[in-house]
Parts: sequence; C-alpha cells; structure tokens
Amino acid sequence: MRLALAPAVLASIYRDLGSLKQAMIMASSEVPGRNGDSFDIHKLSLWSPLFFVQVWVWERIVSLQPERAQNYNIVSGVRIGRWHNVKQTGVINVRTTIDSSGEFFLWRPYALAVEGWSIPKFYKDKEEWTIVGGQNLDQEMESFVRCLRVSELVGLNCQEPYRPNRVAMQFGYDQDFPKWMI
Repeated sequence: MRLALAPAVLASIYRDLGSLKQAMIMASSEVPGRNGDSFDIHKLSLWSPLFFVQVWVWERIVSLQPERAQNYNIVSGVRIGRWHNVKQTGVINVRTTIDSSGEFFLWRPYALAVEGWSIPKFYKDKEEWTIVGGQNLDQEMESFVRCLRVSELVGLNCQEPYRPNRVAMQFGYDQDFPKWMI
C-alpha cells in the first residue's frame, strides 16, 4: 500500500506559516494577546519542517543562495541533497534582497538541469496536450496530476486549503483566472 506523507507535512507547514504571520502581525501592533497582556513572541512554537520553505527560497532567489560545498552529491536523485551542509556567508537583509529580486527570480527552478538529477517528465519546454487516465498512465504522471487538484490538506491537528492552480505557471501549465475576475 502506498501512503503519501507530503500532504500532511505540507498542511503543517501551511499551518505554521499562518501562525508565524499572525504572531508577526500581533508583535508589530499594539493588539493585546488573548488574556489582555501584550503578545509574547517567545511563546510561539512551530513544529513543521520549515527548512523546506528555506530550500524553496534558495532554489528560486539566486542572490539568497548560500555557498554550496564543492563536493556535494545528489543521492538517489533527491534534489534537496544539493543544499546539505551549505554555508551562509555574512548577514543578508532578506527583505531588501527579495524586493530587488524580481528579474532574477527563477520561476521554474526544477526545469533546470542539475548534476545527478533527472528532470521529471511533467516539466515541459513547450505546451502540449496530455491525456490523463487510462491503463497506460505511469505512476509519476498520475502522482503529479493528483497534486494539481484543489483540495484540503489534512495534517496532524490541522486542515489547510491547498490551491496548486495558483502556481501552475511554474510548471508550464495554464494558470486559472483569479476568482475576482470570474
């Protein structure tokens, strides 16, 4: 039996990013906490693997990428291995870097060739029609198609909305119209 753990992990990341955003809003405002006291940011506990968010940023914003080890190897085709034991040199003003990274933002980093990693079949250079379904659908494509469905991610003690249609352009697919335009 195959069991997908990624939706539960992604749900916890979404939950913790939402909690972090709320904490930052409350810490920067004069809004009192639940018990009437000022908000204590030191009591915020995040349990999700936020290093995935950090790697997401490194893959897309070149100016924030740390120096990679000279002898990194991608083991078994796992792309995240290229960020193992990296060294960040100096202090970076992240906000300024993100604000000025517009033309250097990599929208489709996984379509770029990386040593030791083969590009999945569903990353296309140009548009094409694909029939999804039937007996001949391979597991990699079926798994990708399942990831494109709008749904709810169920995690441990959380349920978060999942809207992959918002970022479909990164994978070379047409992006849906925003709801406010329909």
